[in-house]
Amino acid sequence: MKKKPSGSSAQGRRVEKSVKHIPDSQIDFSDIPEASDVELKRMRRVDGSRQRATGKCD
Repeated sequence: MKKKPSGSSAQGRRVEKSVKHIPDSQIDFSDIPEASDVELKRMRRVDGSRQRATGKCD
């Protein structure tokens, strides 16, 4: 039986290193339309447990 490649392989580490955080000030949100009142009413938080535990949301 063939072994699955490990997530801690050298290739996996290279991919991880190349990902950098982009501050909100550098992201262009102008092409995203505003949500309507109906859409805002239907929205639900996906993972509120992190917010409840730390008191803030990422």
